[in-house]
Amino acid sequence: MFSYAIDDHLALTLPRPAADAQEMFTLIDDNRADLTQWLRFVPRLKVVADEQRILTTMLQAYGNGDALTTIIRLDGRAVGMIGYNHFYASTHSADIGYWLAPAARGQNIMHRALAAMLTIGFQEYDLHKAEVVVLKENEPSNQVALHAGFHLDGRLRAAEYIRGKYRDGNLYSLLQPEWSRKQAQ
Repeated sequence: MFSYAIDDHLALTLPRPAADAQEMFTLIDDNRADLTQWLRFVPRLKVVADEQRILTTMLQAYGNGDALTTIIRLDGRAVGMIGYNHFYASTHSADIGYWLAPAARGQNIMHRALAAMLTIGFQEYDLHKAEVVVLKENEPSNQVALHAGFHLDGRLRAAEYIRGKYRDGNLYSLLQPEWSRKQAQ
């Protein structure tokens, strides 16, 4: 398994569709009520085979150089995902997405995972800008972006359609020079 170690307990791993599908499906299914509030794909995920198809698509996008999605693992156990959903070569930018199971929240896991993903993006992928759209009412995720140094660029009206309604999102960005200054502090 390809793994990017953040520390002795936390790592980002590339998905292995056949090996990881059951674990990821169970994690999502066990937390379906919570995750459905924030993630539009959750209601469409009905069986393990659905998750295996999603992981396969993620791995293919990585192989094509279009995206980089990883599983967040705490002591070897999957607790969420983080990744660059799409790389935009013409602007040297990418958009980030992340989610964490409720039991893993409040442990600084997403802060550390996002810091690692930004390091990968700015150092390995030569990004100039990382962006993230967070649902306006998802205060913990908004705080994760702000803690990482992202700048609130504005509000996107009707940014997502989740559970039968349009929801506004906050658009955040972080430029490579801003990230470098934060690293030097």
